[in-house]
Amino acid sequence: MICIGNPEINRSDLTGLLLPDRWSPSLEKAVAEADGGEGVLMPAWNYPALAGAPTVSAETLELAAKRNLKLYVEYPDYVGKMTFGEPVQPPFSRAVVTDERFGTALAPLSILATHGAWCRRAAAQVLPLLEVGRVAGYRHATFGRPDQSLPLLFFHPGYPNVLVAATSLAHFRHARLAPMEDWRAVLEWLARFLGRRGQVAPWRMRVAPRYARNGKLPADAAEEAFRASLNWLSRHALGEAGNGVMMQEGFASGIDGQGRQLHRPQERGDCTGECALPFALDWELRRDPNSRRQCHGLLQRLFTSSELICLQPENPAYGMLNFYAGIHGYYGDDNCRAALSAVLATALTGSR
Repeated sequence: MICIGNPEINRSDLTGLLLPDRWSPSLEKAVAEADGGEGVLMPAWNYPALAGAPTVSAETLELAAKRNLKLYVEYPDYVGKMTFGEPVQPPFSRAVVTDERFGTALAPLSILATHGAWCRRAAAQVLPLLEVGRVAGYRHATFGRPDQSLPLLFFHPGYPNVLVAATSLAHFRHARLAPMEDWRAVLEWLARFLGRRGQVAPWRMRVAPRYARNGKLPADAAEEAFRASLNWLSRHALGEAGNGVMMQEGFASGIDGQGRQLHRPQERGDCTGECALPFALDWELRRDPNSRRQCHGLLQRLFTSSELICLQPENPAYGMLNFYAGIHGYYGDDNCRAALSAVLATALTGSR
């Protein structure tokens, strides 16, 4: 297998998985020098940027076909006469299997998460192996394929030896593609297409449970979990406020094409009340004065700021906590959780 690029500067999850036999600086050179029947891998090294996007000339396609080379090209500008559009992030989209060649491990209509992957639509009719679109279901498209979709993985309609991805699969771990076992089936099939035999080893997800499903927990697992939670709150969620300490909501649930989740700095009443308790518990366990101070600051903010609590006696919602700071929406369960935490935190630290 040949990979197009420079091994000194180009790295990807896919090349680490497939371990190319050699590298070539250009596709033209690789096609001219490859052994007959060999696989050629052309990742989109700058994904999602378009600068330096892969291109394949018609002459290179013809020569690769004559030499029976298997090409995998991703996120290209053009492949022969087939061009690709501007990158888009199809909203509410997931990948759907449309072909049986992935085997029983990944049946048609299986759903895979691509998160916020950038995709480029081919300006030609193709038969997708995977497509992205809006579908109903958890792991299976309950009502069938999407009405509108974008082909994600497909063979070039004129060259069955050329496999094209409309996005980058080379950074599958970095992009947090999931579920791992389903994408592993796709990558095993891709490896076989490129001439690799054997199973693809599982990889560790960038965000994953700390312990395996059947793993044995250490004796101090509860203490370790508490310490890690307190550490995360202290480093990433606490912030300054005018009359105390604020607790930020955390991270948005959406995952972008690079596997990142944006920070959500919004302040919520229930988060503020609930998160005062870990600091109170830390004071009880270790007598850390900084934890007691943070607990007091959170409770002070929660019960004295009109942004978080209704302080108007004539208002029917008097004493209720806002869902978001400055937004007068009230939820009973949120108020109950915050109140229970506040009662216990007050008892442990003596905060008033």
